Amino acid sequence: MTGSGTAPNPERASAWTESQVREELAPELEVIRLLGKGSMASVFLARDTVLTRLVAVKVLSPLVADDPTARVRFAREAQSAARISHPHVASVFSVGELSNDVPYIVMEYVHGRTLAEQIGNHATGVATVTAPGRPVEAAVYYDRAIGRRAHHA
Repeated sequence: MTGSGTAPNPERASAWTESQVREELAPELEVIRLLGKGSMASVFLARDTVLTRLVAVKVLSPLVADDPTARVRFAREAQSAARISHPHVASVFSVGELSNDVPYIVMEYVHGRTLAEQIGNHATGVATVTAPGRPVEAAVYYDRAIGRRAHHA
């Protein structure tokens, strides 16, 4: 079951492939490789052939693509990140949908360790990574501050 109580759609899951992402994003984006995969999304490294830069493309997992809650959360993530201009937050360049209505986000590619790798390198875990003055804490602070202003506008 997904967050909204609906079962994942296996037909949609089987239709979403890495080759589909490659074909549908071409020729503007040339998918290079899969960077990571989680329960909510997969992230690909791609080359923006128009602006000649590397980007990250986050594609909502087909297992949750039919879940309205997951789709809203994914859209809200893109909107929140797009509102923030901060050196510790990846910039959002664009959003779109594949032909089967699966949404994706094109964002700044930031070379480095993943959050999981960063946490794994600290004996104290998340508290160290999110300690005052750390990038994660700053990003959360700015996101919440902007979200509050947008909500009250």
